[in-house]
Amino acid sequence: MNFISNKTSRSVSGTVFAKEEIRIVDFNGYKLDFEPSANVIAIQNDDRPGIIGKIGTVLGEAQINITAMQWGSRKNKAIAFVSINKKPSEEIANSLKNIDGILRVSLIEF
Repeated sequence: MNFISNKTSRSVSGTVFAKEEIRIVDFNGYKLDFEPSANVIAIQNDDRPGIIGKIGTVLGEAQINITAMQWGSRKNKAIAFVSINKKPSEEIANSLKNIDGILRVSLIEF
């Protein structure tokens, strides 16, 4: 499926296993195996050591539990879909955006 707006184009591919297990397997060329959940933070970042730990620290300090994470990388960039146990605030999104190496943060509700 392709999504196109005036500014950007997005490509998303998915599959269904056993008639009920939905997975996103490609997002804009990033290969992954992500099961959508109610509250997700999508993060694009430079692909370098330490960023995953910093994301976990920000969420942990806010008492937000990570229930699943899936990462994909290509061309020195990475994308993550981080499932969490509750809806995050814009303040949390801003804290994540302030991490050195984070390029984009989006809050998603499936």
